[in-house]
Amino acid sequence: MKPDRTTRSARIHTEVGQIQHYLEKECKRETWTCIYDSKIPQQNDINSCGVFSIKFIEHMVRKIPVCQVNPAFATRYRCELTVHLFKKQFIELNGISSEE
Repeated sequence: MKPDRTTRSARIHTEVGQIQHYLEKECKRETWTCIYDSKIPQQNDINSCGVFSIKFIEHMVRKIPVCQVNPAFATRYRCELTVHLFKKQFIELNGISSEE
């Protein structure tokens, strides 16, 4: 079943499409280099891969060393992400910041 693109979710699908386009373009590279760095933090469970991926991306974008991601803070990272997503949704739905 195709998603309904006539609602607010259409914006989400557009953003996913943009990411997909970027990844498809990047995948056409001729060569790939894989680097293993033993200093990269490892998750301690089987449930935190998404949280770690997002945290690694956040650190890379902000030019913070990825080795500063602390596996012991996985629950805290989940809570921070939840708050961030709820704030964004509140602003989108109400057109105002939750701090106002």
